[in-house]
Amino acid sequence: MLIGISEKDKAKRLKQHFPHLTIDDTFKQKLNTLHDYGMKHLLVLTEGIEEIFKDARFKQCIATGGTKYQNDTKNHTTGIDKYFNTNNCFTADMVATGKPAPDIFLLAAKKCKLRQINVL
Repeated sequence: MLIGISEKDKAKRLKQHFPHLTIDDTFKQKLNTLHDYGMKHLLVLTEGIEEIFKDARFKQCIATGGTKYQNDTKNHTTGIDKYFNTNNCFTADMVATGKPAPDIFLLAAKKCKLRQINVL
């Protein structure tokens, strides 16, 4: 699966599974073009999810393996940019190590002023 991870990590995964694949700039451009098309034309919200976004009782944020451009595009396409903005969206280009490392989640928790809750 190549969704929710950075371009660098996509290339690594493809190379692991397809060692003879040439991942050059042309390949990356084609992959990005297809991804961009999907972000702008194929995304729809899961039924009922907007009701959750509207619920002010919960702090909500986005912590994504995508870039700021990808996140902003997806938010705009699906119409959720009214709930998520620069104050509560955190992207892979904001941290040194992307998913599955916890860096993006730790940044989101810190910026949203969430404290750690230990569950026994």
